[in-house]
Amino acid sequence: MITFYLNSDARRIFTAAERRALSVVCGNICRQRWDGMRKPKLNPYQELSNAIIVMAAKDYRHALRIQRRNSESQAAKIKIDEIEQFFRSDWYRLLTNVDGEMLIKKLREER
Repeated sequence: MITFYLNSDARRIFTAAERRALSVVCGNICRQRWDGMRKPKLNPYQELSNAIIVMAAKDYRHALRIQRRNSESQAAKIKIDEIEQFFRSDWYRLLTNVDGEMLIKKLREER
């Protein structure tokens, strides 16, 4: 479990999608730091924020695809609810200025 402390009173526990994004981004940042030929284009924190959101969107698409194939899938319904809750959260708004409701709508419209 990875815990991120926002301040002394509040803490944030990452979801599975966020943990996967963290591992991908942290690995990329480490490689870029030690590779003298490449420099990170974005602030590492912005890269991490972007990766968390991209991973959540991929997981959301996957859960929607499973739900379309099997409308009775409880696992897909739980995952969809969890990710929608993330897109509507203060944590999401801290990571980006993109409206979470608009993102949910656009992802649901995809085929």
